[in-house]
Amino acid sequence: MAAQVGKPLGLGPIEAAHSIYRLVNANMANAIRRVAAQRGVDPRRLTMVAYGGNGPVHATAQADELGIGTVLVPKVAPAFSALGLQLSDHLVDEMRAYIAPVREVDLERVNGLFAEMEDAARSVLGKRRGAHTRIEPRRFMNLCYPGQTFDMAVPVAAANGRLKPRALSETVERFHALHEELHTYASRDEQPILRGLRLTLIGVTEKPELPTIGRSTARPALKTRRPAYFGGRFVTTPIYDGPRLRVGQRITGPAIVEEPFTTIVLHPRQRAALDRYGNYHISVG
Repeated sequence: MAAQVGKPLGLGPIEAAHSIYRLVNANMANAIRRVAAQRGVDPRRLTMVAYGGNGPVHATAQADELGIGTVLVPKVAPAFSALGLQLSDHLVDEMRAYIAPVREVDLERVNGLFAEMEDAARSVLGKRRGAHTRIEPRRFMNLCYPGQTFDMAVPVAAANGRLKPRALSETVERFHALHEELHTYASRDEQPILRGLRLTLIGVTEKPELPTIGRSTARPALKTRRPAYFGGRFVTTPIYDGPRLRVGQRITGPAIVEEPFTTIVLHPRQRAALDRYGNYHISVG
């Protein structure tokens, strides 16, 4: 650190290491800005979810830079993706091409294609017989305005699985509203183009109960104190034992919480509390 980074930049090893940390955070924050801008979303209105072994080390600094007020760190942050796979329902997607102006759509053909897709999807889910508590079909029409090179999947309300003229009109209006929400305008005087149909069949699985933790009004479990680098200087920082924290206990930064497979960094004035599942809710501002 001193020889390869600090010396060429005229920095000591501590300043060099902290600069790397800041640069990593800035790069990830810029990536969030880019994705948010592409989707027309203001990140300041969102909650940042930090998972993975290293996510909680960086998330609180990134949220502060982005103006995000809340960070959520799941208790199982290091194994969050694995937990997601365990809790996810089984999905089968089927798609069929059908290109026509909405006013010329043949509803019999549409209903026939939806029925064909549902049969195909059920045959796939049927291979996991007994794994599902119920089956839920969701139908979509891929619509666009004339001349557009992209389309949008719009949910269809089909009573008894069959699309009728009124439901088609409601789907078109839903498309206009969704287009306006995502792209800031809607052309209701134009007839959309149907470009395809999609059916998602969801095999709902039984979810296990997640473990909960108790409540305590005692002071949080302090493990030790050690110097940590905040705001350009070393600060004597309390280190908390994450597995011993309980609902009702609050921690104010600067502080570090050590979980078995991750570390949560609280910068000065940031505050953390746990819900009954042991997830950390961190107030950044």
